[in-house]
Amino acid sequence: MRLEVKVTPKSKKFSFSLENNVLFIKATEEPERGKVNFEIIKELQKIIGKPVRILKGQKSRKKILEIGGNEKEIFRSLGEEKGC
Repeated sequence: MRLEVKVTPKSKKFSFSLENNVLFIKATEEPERGKVNFEIIKELQKIIGKPVRILKGQKSRKKILEIGGNEKEIFRSLGEEKGC
C-alpha cells in the first residue's frame, strides 16, 4: 500500500495523525543525513508490524511510503495507536 506522508522534524515527541488518508508525522530527529527517514521507518515498522520504505521524497517533508500488508490492516494499526 502507498501512503502520502507530511513530516514535521525536531518535535519533542514522535507522534502521528491520520487525516483523509494522509499521515502527518512529528519526528524528533533533525532533517540531516537521513535521520528523520530512519526514525519514520523504524517507528512505523514497530507500530504496524510490516515493512516500510520511502518511495519518494527522501529529502522532502512530503513523502510517499510503501507499506507491506493490506489497507484495512494498516489503517487499523495506525488508528489503534492514536498517535503514540
